[in-house]
Amino acid sequence: MKQSILSAVQAGKEPSAKEILSEMESSLGAVTANAGDSEVAAALKKFQAENAKAAAASDPEAAGEAPAYEKAAADATAACKKVGVNY
Repeated sequence: MKQSILSAVQAGKEPSAKEILSEMESSLGAVTANAGDSEVAAALKKFQAENAKAAAASDPEAAGEAPAYEKAAADATAACKKVGVNY
């Protein structure tokens, strides 16, 4: 997790939806940068794109609850579990 978000939480502040979604997008980008074209990589790239889209939305919190976002999250989780990765 990005240090700024972690620091905010430790200071008793709640990070914004935009901060959280932006950090998720960035973290997923680092993971998928050289991930190839496996089912897991494709699912994580889709989830990364949905995080970027939600972070850029006028209401990031609502965008993070949109059906497309929820589906991308579920698909990423399912793809990871399929290969034995639980997070």
